Amino acid sequence: MRPRVNHLFAGWATRGALAGVLLAAFASSAQDAAPAHSIDERWIPSFAFTSGVFWGRQHGKVSSDCFDPDSGPSTPTSCNPQVPAYGPVLREGADEDELAVTPYVGGNLSLQTPVLVPLGRTRLFAGVELPYQFGIDRNVAQKERPTGIAEPDNPEAGETLDEGALLGVGSRTRSEIQGLSFGANAGVSFSFAAFGKEFHVKPSANWLRYQVGLRGRVEHGICRLDNFLQLCDVDGKQPAGAFAFTRVITLKGRDSIWLDGVGPGLDVEMDTERFGPYTVALFFGAGGYYLLGDRSLSFETQRTIGPDPLGDPVGYHARWSWRASPWIYRAGLGLRLSWVGYD
Repeated sequence: MRPRVNHLFAGWATRGALAGVLLAAFASSAQDAAPAHSIDERWIPSFAFTSGVFWGRQHGKVSSDCFDPDSGPSTPTSCNPQVPAYGPVLREGADEDELAVTPYVGGNLSLQTPVLVPLGRTRLFAGVELPYQFGIDRNVAQKERPTGIAEPDNPEAGETLDEGALLGVGSRTRSEIQGLSFGANAGVSFSFAAFGKEFHVKPSANWLRYQVGLRGRVEHGICRLDNFLQLCDVDGKQPAGAFAFTRVITLKGRDSIWLDGVGPGLDVEMDTERFGPYTVALFFGAGGYYLLGDRSLSFETQRTIGPDPLGDPVGYHARWSWRASPWIYRAGLGLRLSWVGYD
């Protein structure tokens, strides 16, 4: 290559290298001047595992009576066709209150806005949840134990049973929470640092929808009379020299009701660890729900039994009712996993 060409090439190379250095320096300077994307500017999705308890008072009633099957339920009659003075009340009813406490576990899916107000790093949030309540049968109103009529296991030889000796009689109204519930919440999150940790205080408005199942049962036995002596028989073994018979009366009913509640809540959350773009937090939450609409349920059943060795047919009728108190409450703990991105 000729010397002139060498000098030209060297000049172009020198100028190109200088331009490259300047461009790289400018790019580096521009990159250093651009602010990092702050966590305060991000939308933050999260998922939480929750557990705790719901509690609230409930009221139940049960009653039973007898009617003339030819005239209808509005015409009372004796429950024992052999004894007009027996009266139209089949069994003594019950009218009681109970505090129902139900444990739950569930999940909460939430989304927080970027910081809207620097003071307290205020954000808005909204979420949905699915708490699963462990249904526990509760005898809200009960008189004795209606488990099904039976005789004592080993009555004395030759003993004549009367109605007072029969087992499994009684009446009750029973409630049970039906598992999966549905909820949602929305509120404001305030953040602050203390003890080397980040804390979040989250007041919110909450909604909850859940189902309660109700079951009622009445068990009663009326025995045949012989010279004013009650002769009861359920297992088919007759007393010596006599005929015994028991009219077994079993009345069952069931129904269910969906309840919706709205009310305030408050969560206090503490960030514990950060793993890359994720943070893990523990929180405690509590709240109350005011139940909207009708909070009560009534159901009934009836059946006619007879004629039989006891006598003419009789209509037997049972009625159950249940009512929830206006407020239910909730408290629990949770573990929240949040995506906060990279710094």
